[in-house]
Formats: sequence, C-alpha cells, structure tokens
Amino acid sequence: MRCFPFLRRIGCLPGERETAEALLEVGYLCGVIPGGVDEAMIGHKNAYKVCWPKKSKKSSRKGFALIAMKAGCPIIPCFLQNQEEMRFNPIFWFGNLLHIGRLYSYIMLFNIPYIMPLVCNICQTLWFCCTWFQFPIPVKLTLHIGDPVEYGENDTAKDVVNRSRIALQTLINKHQPH
Repeated sequence: MRCFPFLRRIGCLPGERETAEALLEVGYLCGVIPGGVDEAMIGHKNAYKVCWPKKSKKSSRKGFALIAMKAGCPIIPCFLQNQEEMRFNPIFWFGNLLHIGRLYSYIMLFNIPYIMPLVCNICQTLWFCCTWFQFPIPVKLTLHIGDPVEYGENDTAKDVVNRSRIALQTLINKHQPH
C-alpha cells in the first residue's frame, strides 16, 4: 500500500488478518483473493483454474478460512466471467510465450531464504507496472455469485479451504467452460 497510495483511496486495505478481523467485527464484508498476486501471475493459459500456490512450507493459503470461521461469516465464491478476455497486454502475451510465469513458479518452489522474497517483490512490482500497458477489448462481463460454502464448528481450516476451492472452480467451470 505504501508504493501505491491510490489503492487506499478506492477502498483497498492491506491484506492482513487484523484488518479483515476488524472489518468483519463491525459488520463489513471482505473480498479476498486467496491466490493473491501469485495466482494472477500464472499466465493466460492457466486462466480460469483455481491456483492458490504456497509461498513457503509454512504458507497454506488458509488465512481467509481461519478468519471467516473465527468471525462466523460466510465464504461466498464469486467469479467474473470473461475477465481474461477483456484486455490484451502485449507484454504479458510475450511473457506467456516465453513461459515466464512457469519460470516464476519454478523459482518459488525452491524457497531460498533471502533470495525468494527479493525475487517475489521484484516480480510482483514488474507485474503490477506492466498491467498499465494493455488495450481494452469490449466483452460482456458477468459477475457470478455462488452459494455460501458450508462449514461447521468441527471443520478444520484445511477442510474449509478445500471446499472453497472446489466451490469456486465449480462456479468457474459452469460459467466459463473453455
């Protein structure tokens, strides 16, 4: 958020557990992207596939489930149909041609201390800067909102994450079949 202060002006907040817990506590809803920037960087060929990569052995992408379970809030999968077709970015197109997204994923698997966070931050900054070089393409966009993911007191966060992943992928497969 420090690098891009305009994000705060449009209502974005840091993706931290404390922020989400505070918002849910006062009655707001939170929109989260469990895959984060890593999921956005996997390339057009992998579009419309739920990919919540682990950044490290400790990371499990279950923070959203833990927060929702603690707050007793529903997890509602949402999907924007045709989101990948609404723009053309020549830089990303060329990057996909060279399999740069695959290279990034391969580097992330090694989890080398000190180097991985540096590579991650550089790649994410480059990715964000390159998003400004795109051409809009007129397509019909439709927001699909799925049924809430059911969970109970005895469910683990891992179970809730798996159900959420399946619910989101099912919603995508139903409305974006290709």
